[in-house]
Amino acid sequence: LRAKLLSAQDYAGKFSSGTSTAVRNFLFYNHDEHAAHWLVATDDQLFSWHTEVANPATPSGDRTVVGLLYQVVIEDTDGDSRLTAADMSDLALSDPTGQNYEILLTDIEQRKGYKQIGDGRFVFFFRRDGKLRVAEIDTIGRTLDRDVELLPTPE
Repeated sequence: LRAKLLSAQDYAGKFSSGTSTAVRNFLFYNHDEHAAHWLVATDDQLFSWHTEVANPATPSGDRTVVGLLYQVVIEDTDGDSRLTAADMSDLALSDPTGQNYEILLTDIEQRKGYKQIGDGRFVFFFRRDGKLRVAEIDTIGRTLDRDVELLPTPE
């Protein structure tokens, strides 16, 4: 079982202002062992995106989650004194129970897309240093197998 730790975050823009919720951590609970733990030790980061990586469904429709990917903002890089999706972020991985959390990619300017391509394999398109890149991740082997520049980003 996984639950998000949410916090309220005020924002102000040119045309509107208000409050939004932000994911600051994840609580994992093992009901068989009656034990819980946090994904990370503090709540001073922002999880701007997360997804499950699963093996393909069996003929009966069952699928096995083999890992969790997270896009996490650790510091305010745009100088607005807040953690937002506009800040640089990192891509992190944990196992399905929230153990073995580790950062695989750093200095992500923007997530462009993603797709699971096989058993526990994941392709992540992103921008770094103004250039479009692709990373291939093996969530079962817990490796970053590729991180290369692609074509220039269209204007």
